[in-house]
Amino acid sequence: MDFHESVSLETFKHKINCFIRPLPKSIFGIHNPKGLRCLFQLRVGLSPLRYDKRRHNFVDTPSNICECGVAPEDTKHFLFFCTNFQAQRVQLMDRVSPILQNYNIMHNIHNPYLFLYGDKSVPNSDNKIILESTLNYILQTGKFGT
Repeated sequence: MDFHESVSLETFKHKINCFIRPLPKSIFGIHNPKGLRCLFQLRVGLSPLRYDKRRHNFVDTPSNICECGVAPEDTKHFLFFCTNFQAQRVQLMDRVSPILQNYNIMHNIHNPYLFLYGDKSVPNSDNKIILESTLNYILQTGKFGT
């Protein structure tokens, strides 16, 4: 971005803001304060998952290994692989898989980004279903204490 060619102070400020501020990520009109709070925690890496807590040096988290003992408790493990939440995951995948199949993006079935942000190749109505399904999963697990 060329700041030197700004014709006014307002143009310069606009260019600086566009450079510094990331583009907002949509929540597709979802109104679920508890769920969205959890979603944002996962998006920014400040969740109660052991991986995030260990990364931020929480005293009560000496290890990032999940309670299931299989792997570090990061977002990907929590959403797709933790054996403690298999029943909740079945509901999540039952809702999301048909959408991914419909748009031929099943290769993203274990992509946390898709479940936290949606996919630009999918209409907003289906992205809303994906995010709502993710929120329901998060809340049903009780992992975030809500």
